[in-house]
Amino acid sequence: MVVAGSTRKSNWLCLDCGKDTSGPVDYYMLRNRLWRQLVPREQRHGMLCLACVSVRLGRALQPDDFINGNGAATNSDPAEQPMDLEDYGIIDSLTPEMLQGIDQGLIAGVTSSRDTRVARLIGVFMMRHPAAVPGLPDYFYLMRVERMLDSGVLRVSGDAENLVQCDVRLA
Repeated sequence: MVVAGSTRKSNWLCLDCGKDTSGPVDYYMLRNRLWRQLVPREQRHGMLCLACVSVRLGRALQPDDFINGNGAATNSDPAEQPMDLEDYGIIDSLTPEMLQGIDQGLIAGVTSSRDTRVARLIGVFMMRHPAAVPGLPDYFYLMRVERMLDSGVLRVSGDAENLVQCDVRLA
């Protein structure tokens, strides 16, 4: 879904050739080790089509280049650890004003009259809010919500074990 004024569609364009990668043909998950090798930190928020991955790699892709069907790495190689915030150079470019806009936008998405599911709050924010930064991973926004819970701006209702599935409300 492309929302007027959003850059949602552009988030899916190949970094190298500009091809739209939002379709099922180009939906894949490379091993984290390989993604870290092929994509500089400041580009890791973007997408690459399969053809451009092969060009960067200098060879055809092999089945072992992909994360297995259940999304888990098959070995304990430290380079296969899940991507975390340090893997994304885009975070370095965030200014205090941008962070304030993100926080204010997330707070504005919390309905004052009833609980708001965190997953929905983040999804709607990422797709529609002007303060959303294209390419920031969803868990970055989850960490911002967690920070607001810790500071008392928001409060959780329900079991906080799985925050993304919890409901929040204004404190």
